[in-house]
Amino acid sequence: MRMHSILHIPESVAGNAYTLSLAERQLGVHSRVVSYNRNPFGYGADRFLFKPKDGVLAQESKKWGLVAHALRHFDVIHYNFGRTILDPFVPRAIRGPARRYPKVINIAFDLYARATGMKDLPLMKRAGKVIFVTFQGNDGRQEDYVRSHFSIHHLLDTEKAAAADLMDAERRKRIAFFGRYADRIFALNPDILCVLPPRARFLPYTTIDLEEWKPAPLAKDADAPLRILHSHTSQLTKGTKYILDAVERLKGEGFCFEFEMVENMPHDKVKAIYEKADLLIDQLLYGWYGGLAVELMALGVPVIAYIREEDLKFIPPAMKGDLPIINANPYTIYEVLKSCLQMDRAGLRALGARSRTFVERWHDPIKIAAQLKGEAEAVLAERKKGRRSSFRKDGGDVRLA
Repeated sequence: MRMHSILHIPESVAGNAYTLSLAERQLGVHSRVVSYNRNPFGYGADRFLFKPKDGVLAQESKKWGLVAHALRHFDVIHYNFGRTILDPFVPRAIRGPARRYPKVINIAFDLYARATGMKDLPLMKRAGKVIFVTFQGNDGRQEDYVRSHFSIHHLLDTEKAAAADLMDAERRKRIAFFGRYADRIFALNPDILCVLPPRARFLPYTTIDLEEWKPAPLAKDADAPLRILHSHTSQLTKGTKYILDAVERLKGEGFCFEFEMVENMPHDKVKAIYEKADLLIDQLLYGWYGGLAVELMALGVPVIAYIREEDLKFIPPAMKGDLPIINANPYTIYEVLKSCLQMDRAGLRALGARSRTFVERWHDPIKIAAQLKGEAEAVLAERKKGRRSSFRKDGGDVRLA
């Protein structure tokens, strides 16, 4: 059965949903992205639902309007970042004291949130919509699980958050709700699959257009100092302090190289900086590489990141075999970076070329969009035949090769 239209909501974190949507359009599908708010890094959407001055009532009215629009005009509702349109308010213990409204109003809003939170999911289900959800990172990760199961993790240098138990409970509730109503559940980071329903599957990032992100012509002097890049939105969770310590130690030992750290720059302004890099040090704590690594690999730049071995069981075996990431963690980054500095430039360029090939095979938005289109059409066909939607016997893994 043909699938006609897809709506991505209510976030486009790192541009993943928007790039996927653009690829779906190239396949002839009517696909649109609606995001709650403009992203501070400039990632796109077809429509931003809220205006900066919108109050709670205005926002709730717009949410219900979007629910009605989705019910009327779309076949597939693809939720992103583990959120729904009628996203419930975060518990007061997490969001802090509300200062704008009297206590009775806050109580009323809390009751309203409990009554309506995530209820667009059963509405979509009853209307026969295909429901997908993609978890992208900390929307699924739970602090108690991370601390008890991983020796290296993004909370390594932080104390337990005061509201950690409430946050974990909220995430588990959301995951369970999606588990009840979603036809397909995906995760962009393998570690999240440890806490998602068993039928959830890994999905590679779709953050870049491969035609826009191509290796720059080799123009640098082969004898010029190696240019190493690190970019982050949070030093604490990316392991930045370990990188800086390794950089200072190596410079103190007389190694000659350039090091540049990019912090909180708009996405449309960083590409020129990335194109000049010879090596990227990505994140050292999460256990997987980020969207930034995909961008640099697409440019033919080798990447250092921490890859958690036990999580690789969640990705396709062929992808594991192709993985070009130079593995390093907080305790090995000095030795790994030193080894890279001693590597001949031709070896680094060869690894960069392999990285570009990896991105073409595993992160091509068109390939991933085609796979998801096929998944949606399979669900619709099952429903037309009067059968309950279910996963294929092969588990629905994304096959891109």
